[in-house]
Amino acid sequence: MKKFSKLAIGTILCLTWSAPVKAALISLDDFVFGAGSITRDTDTNLEWLDVHLSQDRTFIDVAGEFGVGGEFEGFRHANVAEFETLVLNAGIPGINTVVTGNLTPFTDLINLLGATSFQDNNPETLGFLSDPTNNQLRINGDLDFLFFSGVPAYEANTLIARNESISFSTVGHYLVRSASVHSVPEPSTIFGLLAVGGLGLSLKANKRRTNQRNS
Repeated sequence: MKKFSKLAIGTILCLTWSAPVKAALISLDDFVFGAGSITRDTDTNLEWLDVHLSQDRTFIDVAGEFGVGGEFEGFRHANVAEFETLVLNAGIPGINTVVTGNLTPFTDLINLLGATSFQDNNPETLGFLSDPTNNQLRINGDLDFLFFSGVPAYEANTLIARNESISFSTVGHYLVRSASVHSVPEPSTIFGLLAVGGLGLSLKANKRRTNQRNS
């Protein structure tokens, strides 16, 4: 029986610490921007500010608010690679690819980030990224609704560039910050700590009872 108990405890420890943590997008509150204004990607450890909160402003204007005391202090513009990773982590199958059929990954991501426009009552999120092209143009990341051969579709588009000095009423900005200074333990981490802590307490209690019986 003692051998079985030791084996069981060892197995539980291995399962607790070796269980993979699946990447997820979670909605968080922010003291400055309010309830549900942050989307954290647990894979990249980046926090994304709701895009509609920077809507109808120029790239230059928003970029000037990243410093201490600025409206978007601690944030920066996301780049194309970061946007593409976010899209893929949301379950969207590809970049610059028209998708029909299951559009739920698009609408779920748009609900997290905030819609900046609507097309035929379908939400879209359009926003500036940091990557420049030329002539004061910046690449944009657009979660864009369209009809493809008459069928409703979405596309995660990074082929459009907009002027950094012009504001667009339906376009915001993809702003990110590192989650490291704002992070809290993930549920799986808490579970692991509690499980091991509980095992430790149980082992101490069993040892105490054994010592009492032997004394």
